[in-house]
Amino acid sequence: MKAWLLEQIEQYGYGSIFLFMLLENIFPPIPSEVILTVGGMLTKVSTLHIGIVILVATAGSLAGAVLLYRIGMLVSKEHFLRWIAKYGKYVRLTQNDMERAFAAFHKYGYWAIFIGRLLPLIRSLISLPAGMTRMPFLKFIVFTTIGTLLWNSVLISLGALFGIHWERILHMMETYSLFLYGMMLLLAVWWVIKRFKKKA
Repeated sequence: MKAWLLEQIEQYGYGSIFLFMLLENIFPPIPSEVILTVGGMLTKVSTLHIGIVILVATAGSLAGAVLLYRIGMLVSKEHFLRWIAKYGKYVRLTQNDMERAFAAFHKYGYWAIFIGRLLPLIRSLISLPAGMTRMPFLKFIVFTTIGTLLWNSVLISLGALFGIHWERILHMMETYSLFLYGMMLLLAVWWVIKRFKKKA
């Protein structure tokens, strides 16, 4: 997929970046890390401008996030989790993925939108609980924009910095993801132990 994304972005430029970032929010297996770092790399070897790449990528991400927010307004959590249990394997999603997104949202509220945009996979899912709970749309857009702009700017800038060696960033992102998931697991274990002691 990496080679294909590189080819499409190289050929169609800003339009393909917008479209892929929109789709990445709806279909998580499309990796934003590849789209953004490739976009950044191409600013060094083509006519693409880094500022425009950041704006276009952010616009595509916002379009996808708003679409998921609207979908969230139309379905209940229970119906959606049943759908994930049945079809989630085709889009590499599990009920556990969604439960983490819901838990983060309920625990941190508006800040979950900002923080969620910085977490692999969850960044594509956090818009659903926002829609399901009818979070005020203006606040949703503000926190989504800030988090998305930060995520996109960092990865695009790294892509421009590393240039043709942009794939090294993917290894860095794998380490970043493993660290985050490890921290989430430790927090979950701590929370369970705390609840158990409290009940005891």
